[in-house]
Amino acid sequence: MSKSAKIWEKYRALVISVLLTLCTIVFEKRIYMFKESCDKLSELSKVFISLIGFFITILTMIQSMTTRPMKFIRESGNFPALLSYITMSIKLQFITILYTLVYPFLTDYGYYKQHLLIFILTWCFFSSFFFTLLLIKIIKSNY
Repeated sequence: MSKSAKIWEKYRALVISVLLTLCTIVFEKRIYMFKESCDKLSELSKVFISLIGFFITILTMIQSMTTRPMKFIRESGNFPALLSYITMSIKLQFITILYTLVYPFLTDYGYYKQHLLIFILTWCFFSSFFFTLLLIKIIKSNY
C-alpha cells in the first residue's frame, strides 16, 4: 500500500466529517428544522454506549484470534494499525457520549454546539464504519 493510501485510510473519517460539517455550515439555512434535528441527534448517546461494549469485545477477540488472516496481519506489521483503528473508535465513542450529555446545557453556544455535534457524530460514525468494514474483510478473507 502506498504512503498516500495509508494516510487516506488513517484520516478519511476525519476528512469526511470535516467536509460534512462544512456542508451543514454552508447549507444550514436550507436544512429543514436544523436546530430541532440536532436536538434529536444528541439523544443518540444510548447507541454509542452499546457500541463501546461491542467494540471492547471485538478488541478482546482480536487480541486472541489465531486465524490465518490475523497471523498475516501480525506478521506483516499491520497489527498496531488495526489496534489503533479500534482504539480510536472507542475513544471517539466516549467523546460522543460525553458531548451528548453536555449538549443540552450549552445554551450560550447555539450555533457552534450544533455544528460541533454534527462533526463529532459523523467522525465517530465513519471511524466505526471503516473499522467495521476492515473487520468484515479480515473475517471473510482466506489467506
